[in-house]
Amino acid sequence: MHLASNGSHAMSQGGTLTVSVTTTQVDDDEALAHPERAPGWYGVLTVADDGDGMVPEVRDHALDPFFTTRPHATGLGLSAVDGLVRRAGGFLTLTSAPG
Repeated sequence: MHLASNGSHAMSQGGTLTVSVTTTQVDDDEALAHPERAPGWYGVLTVADDGDGMVPEVRDHALDPFFTTRPHATGLGLSAVDGLVRRAGGFLTLTSAPG
């Protein structure tokens, strides 16, 4: 719900929010390159929007608790998602760029 909410807020002029589910396998090489990822099979939930995108300075802090770029927001949505995913033994990858 937090991912979809953040995605909808990112599209101030409207747009498309896409949610998809698939699986992926983390192999030993990827686990070595990313210590937070254990080898094995994972479910992948992808939430994508066609909003404006984030500049690197915003993207680098988007998962930090209380970080927000919107007035009257708490900055807890994405950090809560990250915490839930980690507690479930998973990991979150955030990809965004302007445009």
